[in-house]
Amino acid sequence: MDQLTIRRREENVTLPLSRFVSFIGSEMECHDGQLPRAPQHIVEDEVFQHWLKWIKAHFQFQYFNDGSPYPFQKHIPSARSIHSLVPFLIYSGHLFMYSDSSNMLHYIGYHESKRHDVELVVGVDVWRTCSVYGSFGLALCLLELGHMIGSLKIEAKLKNMSMHKTLYMFHRSHYLKLFGMELPSDMLMGCVCQFHVPANASECHASAHATRTFLHDYRKRYTYQQELMHIGVLHYMTDDALNSEVEEDMVVQSDWKLPDALQHTRMERSSDHTYTGLLDLSKPMKKEVWDDILTLLEEVRQHFIYADRFSIYVVVQQVEGVERGVYDVEKGKCTLRNANVHLREVWLDPYDYMNVDVMPSFFYVTYKAEEKRESRDIYYAHVFAGEMMQSMSRYLSSTCNMYVRPVKSYRDDILAEITRLDHKERIIYGVLAGTSHASNKIGVGEH
Repeated sequence: MDQLTIRRREENVTLPLSRFVSFIGSEMECHDGQLPRAPQHIVEDEVFQHWLKWIKAHFQFQYFNDGSPYPFQKHIPSARSIHSLVPFLIYSGHLFMYSDSSNMLHYIGYHESKRHDVELVVGVDVWRTCSVYGSFGLALCLLELGHMIGSLKIEAKLKNMSMHKTLYMFHRSHYLKLFGMELPSDMLMGCVCQFHVPANASECHASAHATRTFLHDYRKRYTYQQELMHIGVLHYMTDDALNSEVEEDMVVQSDWKLPDALQHTRMERSSDHTYTGLLDLSKPMKKEVWDDILTLLEEVRQHFIYADRFSIYVVVQQVEGVERGVYDVEKGKCTLRNANVHLREVWLDPYDYMNVDVMPSFFYVTYKAEEKRESRDIYYAHVFAGEMMQSMSRYLSSTCNMYVRPVKSYRDDILAEITRLDHKERIIYGVLAGTSHASNKIGVGEH
């Protein structure tokens, strides 16, 4: 945990600020010689097509800017737009994997044990991010996973997709075998979203060539097992604590309640990732917006497993009726911890092109880990922090017409000092909230 938080700068001092990561060698390819075809009755199934559209809305590229260091953009934030997530769909026993480059669901095969299930499994291609960020890429992958899970939960509720379970701690080794991935370097299984089975699912599994279990052989063009082992991430991915097959070790969240503040939010976000968009011309945040954010953060946090391990803080700079300073957010109320704060001192990067001092607020979360369960705490701390910030990002973008920038580039030592943190607390993630005179909005169908 310390390597991914308070020691991350010394561990990764030579990291580049931006780099495009090619899909070549990273995507899974079928070794059967050609792309397998799914049964026609599945492809033509109306409910299946609805699922395909829903998956594409979350995972396909929405925007391309050839002149940007981060050319590809999706709805979900990703460190330097590397985008490490790979979704797998289980639909009435039929297994699919979504491909970024083709924007298609590739057919893996049929597994009899899943004939009555509808599940979305989000995998993490850890090496895509770690190839740029080293071991610190693990933290960035898990934060991206949290953003995605947060969005999937919200969209499932808004679209009546009947998601009834979110499995965080589950039999990862079982799912790796289910999808035919024997190499642990292929994918870190991140989360399983289980849905109520649609009414016609019992008809979809029955076909002449789906009476037995069979899988097409998918592999990466290159294996990165040695590289992942060298930076210590392979050890994490294969840790027994993450891949336990003991039933009581599984952690499940059922029937997540959508906070009222997210009922009318959109997937589109105002990211302001253009150069001019970072020139902040912020207006003070209105008091009613501030109060709603505090309520939203508390509602999201209280549904987390181990919610008591998280703490929420905010640096206030321009909020109507609120004194400048660092506040502890507890049960929707704020307690001033330190009034003498200059946010610019916290930044690792100079950001001369961004007027940090006038941005309304900077929210961040901390987590208290236990040494005996560090592998799991790394997972929960980052995934849940990502979920929390995704909820806040959607609210601020949709309801308040503000932009939000997820932030992991800060001075842990200075931020911990001005916040007066407990010695066991580790700062996991933050988000800047501001306004600007230029907006680059990510929207469906934009290219």
